[in-house]
Amino acid sequence: MIVRSSISLRPKMSNVALTASATLAAAAVQPMAAFAQSTEQESTSLDPIQVEGAAASYGNANDASTGISRLPATVREIPRAVTVISQEQLEQQGVTTVEQALRNVPGITLSTGEGNGGTNGDQFRIRGFQSKGDIYIDGLRDFGAYVRDSFDIESIEVIKGPNGENFGVGTTGGLINQTSKKAHLGDALSIEGQIGSGPLKRGTVDYNKQINETTAIRLNGMVHDQDVADRDHVKSDRQGFAAALGFGLGTDTTWSLNYMYQHNNRKPDYGVPFIADANGRWRPATELGLSRSTSYVRATDKDVTNAHVVTSLFSKEVNDWLTISSESRVGFYDRDYSSTAPGCSNDASSSTPGVQYDGSCSQQFLAGGNPLITYGAGGGLSYKQRTWGLENTTTAKAEFETGGLKHKALVGVNVYYQDDHREPASYGQTRGNQTIRDPFYNTPNAVRTRVVGNDRDATASDVALFANDRVWFTDQISVMGALRWDNFKSKFYSFTPAAADTTAPFEDVEINSKQSDSKLSRSVALMFEPQSNQTYYVSYARSYTPIGTNVATQAGNATSEVPGGASGNLKLDPEKADLYEFGGKIDLMDGRLGLSGSVFQIDKSNAYDVDPTTGDVIGGFSDASQKRRVRGFELGATGELAPGLNIQFGYAYLDSKIRGETPGTAAASSVKGNDVPYVSKHNAALWATYELSRHFADKMPGKLVVGGGIQYASAYWADPANTARVPKSFSLDGLISYEYEGVRVALNGYNLTNELNYTSAQGTGRVVPGSGRTVLLSLGYKM
Repeated sequence: MIVRSSISLRPKMSNVALTASATLAAAAVQPMAAFAQSTEQESTSLDPIQVEGAAASYGNANDASTGISRLPATVREIPRAVTVISQEQLEQQGVTTVEQALRNVPGITLSTGEGNGGTNGDQFRIRGFQSKGDIYIDGLRDFGAYVRDSFDIESIEVIKGPNGENFGVGTTGGLINQTSKKAHLGDALSIEGQIGSGPLKRGTVDYNKQINETTAIRLNGMVHDQDVADRDHVKSDRQGFAAALGFGLGTDTTWSLNYMYQHNNRKPDYGVPFIADANGRWRPATELGLSRSTSYVRATDKDVTNAHVVTSLFSKEVNDWLTISSESRVGFYDRDYSSTAPGCSNDASSSTPGVQYDGSCSQQFLAGGNPLITYGAGGGLSYKQRTWGLENTTTAKAEFETGGLKHKALVGVNVYYQDDHREPASYGQTRGNQTIRDPFYNTPNAVRTRVVGNDRDATASDVALFANDRVWFTDQISVMGALRWDNFKSKFYSFTPAAADTTAPFEDVEINSKQSDSKLSRSVALMFEPQSNQTYYVSYARSYTPIGTNVATQAGNATSEVPGGASGNLKLDPEKADLYEFGGKIDLMDGRLGLSGSVFQIDKSNAYDVDPTTGDVIGGFSDASQKRRVRGFELGATGELAPGLNIQFGYAYLDSKIRGETPGTAAASSVKGNDVPYVSKHNAALWATYELSRHFADKMPGKLVVGGGIQYASAYWADPANTARVPKSFSLDGLISYEYEGVRVALNGYNLTNELNYTSAQGTGRVVPGSGRTVLLSLGYKM
């Protein structure tokens, strides 16, 4: 007999969690003590008012500030390819989500439904490598799985390539950092309303108030209501609030205390099925006659999330050569999720060996029929989830000379803890089966039942020490080296009672596993600066991704990406990634235009893949598993190309290959030499604006701006076997805006040529069509 005790939803604190909590508490007390001293010691006379830590304006991105204590001060000093999306560009494009903003970054693709078909939040891949756990706010982890709105974002920075020496486990393809809106000196108010296709209705407010000579508060709010254009029954409603307090602004001791809340109420869109021909090649059903608006969303589908994030950012300039920083975060996230994951099999019999194509869903569809679809994750995943996490990074950054050599050095400690609890549920057969051409939405007989005794619990923790140093041997030649030691631990627990077990001999199944890994990430770069406006570098870096790194998106089932695998006792080696890169960053036109370029190669071993239907790890995390290589080059240009003409351009060429096999799978002999999934070979993004009013300023007051851009990605494969092909995507966008005495009106057009594009895909299962031609009208006021 199994006796189950109730599981408290209050966070469970391990020793690591208690240590990290103490660190957070100390970090919160430290600023107050520091301010008590600095108030007496520092003069109240101030320099002219300027925004503390603000993102770079729409211009030369080489000069943009990173705003992250464990990184060099500017993009120019980072020996990696870096893309910056400024606040002005976000405003001009009418961006409302992080995903929409990242369409400006060549080489980023999305996958939907990874990990048992149920994560579906922001699922980014950078250069073809999964980055779902590599999303940061102000240099600290954003632990939850949700769709991120842009209402509290000042800018977005994408740092390409492994970054384990700075950020620890993960960051194989790169990382995404969101710089939040912080309090600054001076008063400011911005109000904006938007309406658009779908329909879409949105309102935002941004208010900053200077309280005294060194203190300010900033408040942000957002309401968003949207029916996604050209996708039946797909909705995305959000509300958000953020508050930021800034102390010591304009002085040597600053403290920013920020809170962000976001509520989402969405209908998750898992797209349309791939359709297979008799030769096993898969194409989107919408390429074969199905309407792009066809959606398999049902009334029971939902993605209701709440994110509460508190951040403390403290910095103290001790003297002219030493700066101490302490950055802390605690975040709480909850989610109520149900989805429909459509599929159209190429096999008419699940019990007969081999593929029985005749009579299958795909065969009937191609013959003009209207077959019943199949569903991933047993008819559609459903669960409730609670995630929380905390992190602290404390650094000391110093500039000094030893033996005639100039140094910029940094040492630090980083600790984080994350806990995830998931309660699975099921609708069984109570929702019925849809047909592929005429799916129904309402499910009046649906009954959601919690799968009792089948909860999943996962934790992850990391304690790390890191250091880096840049040494100048001459005014032009320097070497940057970095090391980081991580002690990473993860745990997973699940229990499936015999009554719920679907595999003979139908008995209780309990998995209680844990794993720890200690790894040393490193990087080295040779940098050459022949002139102040030129930087060239050759760099190497290695990073690791242990299993269980991203518990908020992985605690799906007993064989998903958790310690121990299906048996619970398997030792799984971390993924390993090596980066080789040569690049340069150059300023032209007196610094108004910045150019960048790089040639790179990333080698990844122990890479894994997830079965699109079950969420099981089907290869990887073992010595002989898949090896993947992505090599290519990137080009970028940002800033003022001519008076009044500003551009942001990026191009990435990515050549990818699976270099090793997946042992123990039927595809082992066929995947070697194939392209890596989710990698488009050609990727380009351009955004340009021109200030027309400069030509008739004497006749027309105000500022008239026209602009436009393109986003392009060539076709890519969605599976390691290279059988499911996602077509190329192309979007032509436009803008016209007019601003006078603080009032701004703007009209944006997206996908003006009405192309059939796809926003994401998952294996051979499904692909999500994007919206066709849409427009957005904005009216705002600033003072």
